[in-house]
Amino acid sequence: MPRPATRTAYRIAGFYALSFAIASLILGAAIWAFASHTLRSALDDRLQSELSTLMRAGAREGRAALISDIIARDLVPSGGGYLLIDRDGHRIAGKVDTTIPRPGLSDVQLTLGSGGTEPGRAAAVHLADGETLAVIGEAGTLARIEKTLLAISGLGFGLMVAIGVGGGFLIGASIHRRLGAVDDAARAIIDGNLAQRMPIGPRDDEFDRLAGTLNLMLDHIGQLMDSLRHVSDDIAHDLRTPLARLRAILEEASDTADAETQRNLIDKALVRMDSVMALFGTILRISEIERGAVRGHFAPVRLDWLAQEMIESYGPAAQDGGRSIVASIAEGVATSGDEGLIGQAIVNLIENAIKHTPPGTCITVTVARRDGHAVLTVADDGPGVPTGDRALVLRRFGRGETSRSTSGYGLGLTLVAAVAATHRAELILDDASPGLAVSLVFPPPV
Repeated sequence: MPRPATRTAYRIAGFYALSFAIASLILGAAIWAFASHTLRSALDDRLQSELSTLMRAGAREGRAALISDIIARDLVPSGGGYLLIDRDGHRIAGKVDTTIPRPGLSDVQLTLGSGGTEPGRAAAVHLADGETLAVIGEAGTLARIEKTLLAISGLGFGLMVAIGVGGGFLIGASIHRRLGAVDDAARAIIDGNLAQRMPIGPRDDEFDRLAGTLNLMLDHIGQLMDSLRHVSDDIAHDLRTPLARLRAILEEASDTADAETQRNLIDKALVRMDSVMALFGTILRISEIERGAVRGHFAPVRLDWLAQEMIESYGPAAQDGGRSIVASIAEGVATSGDEGLIGQAIVNLIENAIKHTPPGTCITVTVARRDGHAVLTVADDGPGVPTGDRALVLRRFGRGETSRSTSGYGLGLTLVAAVAATHRAELILDDASPGLAVSLVFPPPV
C-alpha cells in the first residue's frame, strides 16, 4: 500500500494534468471556433460584395447588361458561380447547378458535373421584377480548412495533454521524493535516532524552508530533553544531601529518649523539609512561568517605582550583611508585563547579589531607557561569574564553582530567565569589572 505522501504527490500530479488538459481543450475549441467564424464571415462578405456590385450594374445599365455581366463572370474559373432565375424558378443566366437559394445568406447544395454534391454558400436577393439574383460560393474548401484546423487542434491537444501528464508526473515524483525524505527522517527520529534532521536542498524553496523550520523545532526539542535530563540529574544530586541529612535527623530523633531533644530534632527536620518543599514550589513556579499563560494578563508596569520599592525592602538586609545598595533610577520608565513576576525577578537578582558577594560589596540597581527599551540592571563589585559559567548559572540547579559552598539550589537566575522569556525580554550577563552585571532589556510597551 503506498504511503500517504505517495498518494498525495500523484493526486497533485493527476489534478495538474487534468487542469492542463481542460485548459488545452478550451483553448483549442476557442481557436477553432474563432478561425471557422472568421473564414465564414470572410466568405459571406465576399458574396455580399459581389452581389451588391451586380445589383448596381443591373440598376445602372439594365437587365441585358446584368445577364451579360453574369455570363462574363462565369467564364472566369472560380470556386463558385452566379445565378439569375425568374419568378417561376427557371434559369435565365448562370451555369451553376444548385438548389434555389433563399433571400439573404443561406447554405445550398452544389451539383457537380460528376453527379456528386458539395456544400455551398449563397447570397441572394429578390429583384423588382420578381426575379432572383444569387452569388454562389463553394463551402467545401471552407469545410476542408475547418477539418484541417480541427485536426491540428486535436493534435495540439494531444501533445499538450501528453506534456501535461508528463509534467504532472514529474512534479508528483519530485514532491513524492521530497516528502519521502522528510518522512524517512521523521521515522528515523521515531526509531530513536534523535540526531537525525530533515534534509535541506540547495534551492531554498518552500520544502527547504519547511525542513529548516522543522530542524529548528527538533533542535529546540532536543535542548528541552537535554535540559530535562540535566534537571533530573541535578535534582537527584542536589536533593541527596538534604534528604540524607533529614533522614539522619529523624533517625537521631527516633533513637533519643529525651523529649526536649527529640522535639528540637523534629523542629530541625521540619525546617529542612520546608526547604525541600520550597525547592519544589520554585520548580513548579518556573514551569508555570515558562508556559507563558500570564501573557494574556499583561498590563503597564512602572519599572522605576517597582525597582525603588524592592530596594527599600532589601536595603536593610544588605546593610546587615555589610553590603550596600545604590540606586540609579530614571523616572517614568515603564514596560508591559506582569508586575508580580518582574518584582520577583528584581528580588532574585538582589538576593543573588547579596548571597554570592563578600561583605563590603556595593550593589547598584539601575533603571534606564535605551533606544525605546526599558532596561533594568543589577550589578555588584564582587567576585563575579567566570564567562564559562554564565550559561551554567542560568540552567536549573546550575551553580558555578564559586557558589558551591553557599546555600541554595541554583534556581534564582533560572527564574529570572523564565520571567525574561515570558516578557520577551533579553537577559544579559556581563562583566562589571569587577563583579557581575545582570540586565533585563524589555521590549517597548504595547
